[in-house]
Amino acid sequence: MRECLSNALAAWNQKDYATAIKEYLKNLIMASEQERMDRYQQEFCRLIVDASRNGIIFEDKNFKLQNDIFPKSPLVLWTFGNITMERDPHRSMHLYKQAATMSGGLDLVNTMGSIQSCRTTIVSTWHISMINDLTRNFLFNRALAMIVSQDSRVIDIGSGTGLLSMYAARYTRQPIVAIEGEKPMAQLGAQCVIANGLQDRVLIYPVMSSQFLPTVKPDVIVSETMDAGGLGEKIMQWRQLAVQWLRVLS
Repeated sequence: MRECLSNALAAWNQKDYATAIKEYLKNLIMASEQERMDRYQQEFCRLIVDASRNGIIFEDKNFKLQNDIFPKSPLVLWTFGNITMERDPHRSMHLYKQAATMSGGLDLVNTMGSIQSCRTTIVSTWHISMINDLTRNFLFNRALAMIVSQDSRVIDIGSGTGLLSMYAARYTRQPIVAIEGEKPMAQLGAQCVIANGLQDRVLIYPVMSSQFLPTVKPDVIVSETMDAGGLGEKIMQWRQLAVQWLRVLS
């Protein structure tokens, strides 16, 4: 056990963080579960936070190791939630919720606050207000009803929750192509589409519009990507793409 700790410390001093964590985990595996909780739990949390700050990305195998070594530690779950929030907020929220179901060693209020932060990371609070703007929604729906025919091919750029795509699906028999570059938002949009029974009518592509090439010319391109300043969310770039799709594709 001491040899593993010595190897871990030597690797850490050489900034070889991957090896340091590997050697440290060897040490933890040899300790009893009670000893891990009493002696190593907080130290392990500090280690993975420092490793994350130095560029180490924790993947599925790390979460499995965490479950094997600290199966009853809400603190470890909460720490892993913190270091994965920016890269994978859905994974982070899952870890926070696991931590919240356990007792001991963790402030439940902090955990619930972390869950709320995670939700805000996935969907900004301004987006929720926008989606609940009934006047805005009514006018978008009316506009789509006026321009989308039964055979229109529609592309929705920056589809978000899929609301405009689902509106468009009311008026055409063609599948709607919904493009959303933010992976968490694309996942949320897919859930909304499924909840409304339109998964066969609205096709969500989790890519940036600059990475997407339509196979056929669209008849209608819809987007709601203007921020408060009017020119945010790369509106000029996707507009150029939209013009190109409408002119060049046949």
